[in-house]
Amino acid sequence: MLGEYIFNESSAMYCTSVLLVDHGVESRAEYAYAFERRGFTVVRWEDDLAFRIGWEDALKAGEKLAVIASDDAYVPYDLAQLMQRYDVSLGGLFPKLDTATLRAADGLDLDFLAVAYERDYVYTSDAKATRAYLETRVNVQETAERVCDELEGELVRLTSVAAGYRGWIAVAQLKARIDVTRARYGIERSTNELTDGAFRDFVVSKFGQLTMEYAEETPVLVSSAMEYMRTRSDRFAIVVMDGMSEFDWRVLRESFAGIPYEESAAFAMVPTVTSLSRQSLLSGKYPRDLASPWTTGKEKSEFVGRVRSWGVGDERIAYLREYDAELPYGCECAAFVILDVDERMHGQYGGRAGMLKDMELLRDGGKLAGLVRRLSAAGLDVYISADHGTRARDRHWRRDRDEEQADARGERPRGRLGQAGKVRAGTMPRRLPAAGFEVLRVPVGRVVRQPGRERDEPWRHEYRRGGRAVHNSESRCMQWLGWLDSRG
Repeated sequence: MLGEYIFNESSAMYCTSVLLVDHGVESRAEYAYAFERRGFTVVRWEDDLAFRIGWEDALKAGEKLAVIASDDAYVPYDLAQLMQRYDVSLGGLFPKLDTATLRAADGLDLDFLAVAYERDYVYTSDAKATRAYLETRVNVQETAERVCDELEGELVRLTSVAAGYRGWIAVAQLKARIDVTRARYGIERSTNELTDGAFRDFVVSKFGQLTMEYAEETPVLVSSAMEYMRTRSDRFAIVVMDGMSEFDWRVLRESFAGIPYEESAAFAMVPTVTSLSRQSLLSGKYPRDLASPWTTGKEKSEFVGRVRSWGVGDERIAYLREYDAELPYGCECAAFVILDVDERMHGQYGGRAGMLKDMELLRDGGKLAGLVRRLSAAGLDVYISADHGTRARDRHWRRDRDEEQADARGERPRGRLGQAGKVRAGTMPRRLPAAGFEVLRVPVGRVVRQPGRERDEPWRHEYRRGGRAVHNSESRCMQWLGWLDSRG
C-alpha cells in the first residue's frame, strides 16, 4: 500500500519528526494514515506563524510529528532542520518507471502501483514499457486482490474502534472502496459480515443520541442539512440522488474531472425509507413532524415551507425533478430530485457487478456533472446528497415462476425475499399488531396475486399506524418489521 511504502522510504521509523514535502501525490492518494498508525501526529503545513503557535514547542520537545507541506510552501530553515525531510513525488517513489506516463495515466490507483512495484522486480522503463507494465502488472486482478485484502484488514480495525458517527463514516467510505474495486475486477467476496453486526449495535444503542451531536464540517443527520447549507451559501441548489450509496457515489464522482468539490457525510433517518428520509432532508424536520411521513405527496410543500421560513419568496424557490429542468430566473434555492440510481437499484438482478455497470453508464452519460456545471454557472453553490443508501444482499432476489409470468404479461413482478430476508408477507397480518399497526380487511372482490399463488379474494389487508393509513402498505410494513427485527 502507498502509505506503508512511503513510511518505509521516508526512514520515519528512525526519527521522531519528519517533513513530507508533497509534490501532488496526496491529492491522488491518502498516505497519512500510515504515520498516524505508528504514533505520529499528522500536521498539515499552512504557514510559518500558524505552525509556530500550534506546534513549534511540540517539535522542539521531541514529539512525533509528521508535517505534510506542499512543494511550493516555505518552511523556515530553523524548523526544517529539526525534521527528517522526504520528498513525496512520483519520480522519487517509482524511479524505474516513466514519471510523465504515470502522471498522465487516467484513473491510476497509486495503492495498486505501490503494491505491484514492491512485489515485482522492475526494470528501468521508457514511456511504452511503463504503459505495458501498468496494463499487465498493475491494473490486474492479482494486484486488486492483494490491495483489497490489505484494505480489509484496515476495515476490520476501523470497525473495531468506531465509536461515533465520524468513525462509521470512515468505515462506510473504506467499505465502498473495497466493494467497488472487487466488483470491477470480478472478485466475488462480500465485506458485509465484517461490519454489519457492529453497525447494527451502534444504530440500536446510539442512533438516538445523534440528534444531540454537532459538527461544523458536516450535518450529522440529514434533517440538519438544510440549515447547514443555508449558513454556508446565500444561493444554493440541493441535488438529491434518491437511493445513492457510497458505492454508487464513488463511481459517479469519476465524471467530475475539473470540478472542485469537498466531501462530507450524514446519517439518513431510520428506518431508511424514502418518504421519511428524503422529506427530512428537504424539510429540516424529524419524521414525527412531517405532515405525511409515509408518502412523498407533500414533499414539495415541506421543502417550500422550509425555504419560505427564511424569508425567501415563492418565485425564488424551485422544486424540480429532472436533470434538464429549467431553473427559474433569480432562483435563490432549488431542489432537484433525481431517481436514476433508485430505479436501477430496485430493478437490479446483477448484484454488485450489475450495479457497477449501471453506475458507469450514468457516469459516462455525464448528466449529473452537467447539471452541477449548469447550476454553478447560474451562480448557485451546489450540494449533492442521497436521502438514504443501499446495500447489496449477500443473496439476491430470487425470480420464481410467478415473477417470470408477470414479466411475460408485461406487468411489474413483485419481488420475493430470498434467504437474506427476515420478513415474509404471509406473516405480516399476524405480527403487525404487536408493532403498533391496525390490520383491517377491506372488501374488494377481485383477483389478488401474491408470489406463488393466484386466487379470488373478496377482501384485502389495509394497514394503519398511529391513526394514519400506511400507503404502499406491504412494502412499508415490511420495512418497519425489518427494522424491528434488527432490534432483536
